[in-house]
Amino acid sequence: MKSRLGILVLLLLAGVIPAGAQQSDGLYAVWSCPLGSITTQLFYVEAPMTVANFVGLAEGSRDWIEESSGRSSRARYFDGIAVNRVADIPERIIQTGSQNGTNSGGGPGYTFPDEFHADLSHDRAGVLSMANSGLNSNGSQVFFTLGALPGLDGVHSVFGQVTGGLDVLTAMGELPRINGKPDPEVVFDRVEIVRMGPGAQAFDVSAHGLPTVVGIHSIVAAEGAGLAHRVEYPRPSQLRLATSLDLGAWSPAFSQWRLDNAAPTRFLINLGGDTGFFTALRVEYPEPIYTPYQPAGGRLTATDGSLDIQLGATSAEGTVYAEDGMLTGDITFWRWTPTAYRGTLFVVHTDALMPTMNIHFAFHGPNHGIYKGDVLWFNGSRAFSVAGDFGYAPAP
Repeated sequence: MKSRLGILVLLLLAGVIPAGAQQSDGLYAVWSCPLGSITTQLFYVEAPMTVANFVGLAEGSRDWIEESSGRSSRARYFDGIAVNRVADIPERIIQTGSQNGTNSGGGPGYTFPDEFHADLSHDRAGVLSMANSGLNSNGSQVFFTLGALPGLDGVHSVFGQVTGGLDVLTAMGELPRINGKPDPEVVFDRVEIVRMGPGAQAFDVSAHGLPTVVGIHSIVAAEGAGLAHRVEYPRPSQLRLATSLDLGAWSPAFSQWRLDNAAPTRFLINLGGDTGFFTALRVEYPEPIYTPYQPAGGRLTATDGSLDIQLGATSAEGTVYAEDGMLTGDITFWRWTPTAYRGTLFVVHTDALMPTMNIHFAFHGPNHGIYKGDVLWFNGSRAFSVAGDFGYAPAP
């Protein structure tokens, strides 16, 4: 026999989840907008890291970084968030979760790895999945499908399914669009997390290896020419600074990764005035992290031999071989952009017809992983794509 408290909880939950939506045990997100409510069941067993990130942001139990100010926040991330993209690829998707209202950036200030499960696919309308900018770049942007999109399987992490309000989602997708966004704008007033049953109640958003945002210094004054400051921060992590002239408006000022065993960073804060202020925080990533901070002199080779990149000791040296010799020869410039779960290699090649490559390398160990990217023609259009497993040999 249910307790009186248990009966009360069930009645309250029944009021949160719209009539007609599935109400069996599970973890749910109820999205409220002017068009109505959408209920999604979250697959916390199959995609625990992805669901933990989404629930933590939605409930305000995870710290995230405001893109406009560079400071940490525990506000409910998805409350007041707009739909920032409606696209046909070829079936329609509806995307949201961007701080800045665009597909570029707009994340929570950290990333986490892809999380795929054999039983989860983009096989119907109402699938809830992670938007990303390539391998292992998940943050806060998510999308709903309005049809089957099998081409997204193994590329985007599925973590939920609409169980009520699919008609609301469909109506949203049929609105007129301006610059890829619905017109009029659609804003989710609130995203409410509902736990039904002991499994959902016990799901701990802090227990799944996600990055954490940690404050180092709250407010430090910098006077005159600036303040030299040495920061101890462990690897693997990213240092983030924000500055202010009046303690009112804050702006992001500095960001640096530490993925190796380098000495503690020393930096100079110079705000260009007599007095200013800065705060410092770091994003800590759980070990092990295998992405090299600097691969100069290293070699990245596809296991099937279709790609071979030898990086020089400087950014103006190296050689490349790709796709059975379709691109081969010298490198005139390369740039490596490291993050915790991948490194992005940009290469300019001597061949005037195909001068650039942009490839993401996701390291699954110190010397291997998977890669995916494009080789571009001189006009910026794609010549061919590359993908597969790779091996990495660091500089001797």
